Amino acid sequence: MAKSVKYTVNFLEAKEGDLHRIEIPFKFHMLHSGLVHGLAFWFDVAFIGSIMTVWLSTAPTEPLTHWYQVRCLFQSPLFAKAGDTLSGTCLLIANKRQSYDISIVAQVDQTGSKSSNLLDLKNPFFRYTGTTPSPPPGSHYTSPSENMWNTGSTYNLSSGMAVAGMPTAYDLSSVIAGGSSVGHNNLIPLANTGIVNHTHSRMGSIMSTGIVQGSSGAQGGGGGSSAHYAVNNQFTMGGPAISMASPMSIPTNTMHYGS
Repeated sequence: MAKSVKYTVNFLEAKEGDLHRIEIPFKFHMLHSGLVHGLAFWFDVAFIGSIMTVWLSTAPTEPLTHWYQVRCLFQSPLFAKAGDTLSGTCLLIANKRQSYDISIVAQVDQTGSKSSNLLDLKNPFFRYTGTTPSPPPGSHYTSPSENMWNTGSTYNLSSGMAVAGMPTAYDLSSVIAGGSSVGHNNLIPLANTGIVNHTHSRMGSIMSTGIVQGSSGAQGGGGGSSAHYAVNNQFTMGGPAISMASPMSIPTNTMHYGS
């Protein structure tokens, strides 16, 4: 909602006591109207070498490291319009837990609306989970699905044919002609689908849609009109039910903080 504000610490000159109490005044010029729920913190660090300077960034636009950004929420959100200024102070006090207690006071100068909060940095509202995130939407320059199947040495069909030689469309004529000879544990019913699968075998995964097998009577011909197609086991997730999940995307000597 606003451009980030920079607070700089020179570790070549700063004393240890200077880091026990860090007071950061801020003033944001709002670019958009909306509710301000808190401040987001991250840092950029410059490693100044004898030959070159290398930067490590934990900014939201950069690949994640084992450090993480922290979102410090207000007790109540503040409404600000584009063109307003949000000013205040963030005070970091070192504690005995090898962390900081954070006190934030902010107000919208044009309306006088004010909010504050006292937070424990050891208990942030946003933490890096340790897993490598997928790139955000819009970061791909080619079709990810096409790239997956064009990786010749990664995926193989059950017949042993490498992906590099895979036809443009997989021929299902032999499967359809096979009829009831196809095992029911490897089928997707195209009609009379069951409920979304939430069995314990799916716990721990991100569920989007599940397709459950039809009854054995329907597959045996009692339903008559249901067609079934064989599916390679590599596409199943622990059983005959097929689940689809979307990956979460979420994937600095200078400290940045922004609203």
